[in-house]
Amino acid sequence: MLFWILTIILVIWIAEEFINNWNNDPLGNRAQYCRPKHTQFIAYYGLSKQLPVSEFELKMAAGMFCEKKEIFVIAFCRRGVVERVFATIGKSSRCSSSNDIAEWLCLAKKLRCDEIRQYHNHPNAILRKYASPTDLDMHKKIKSFFEGKNIPFRSFLIYANFLKGWEIKEYGKPL
Repeated sequence: MLFWILTIILVIWIAEEFINNWNNDPLGNRAQYCRPKHTQFIAYYGLSKQLPVSEFELKMAAGMFCEKKEIFVIAFCRRGVVERVFATIGKSSRCSSSNDIAEWLCLAKKLRCDEIRQYHNHPNAILRKYASPTDLDMHKKIKSFFEGKNIPFRSFLIYANFLKGWEIKEYGKPL
């Protein structure tokens, strides 16, 4: 009897979490629709204007979750506000940045950015909340490029979470 009571409570809790997350959709119910062809990822999900990092991450993660493709996003930040964004949409299982890293440095200096953030997702990897060896290798190469340039570089992985829809986790930090 206790087993059934706990099972019912768990099902109700999961349903409640799902409904709450559905109602708090940062895209206002647009997350259920696919982006129309020939529209840019950044413009469609409202990432082209200056946003606080927390709001930017919420909208970007919702867009990545909806796209069902691997996406590589670079955000140039100044004082906790995202100033400029680049996004590359790849295939369902592979993607990398199409921009040159040296151009990132010039743009960061031009925008007077105090941080560069890289976001990357794994849409087809259920419950894979750790960066792949390729992701870690790429992070190390980019981080070493920015090492003496006084611009911090951070990498984040966006992965599927059954209750929340997605989660953002930083990787590549020294232990």
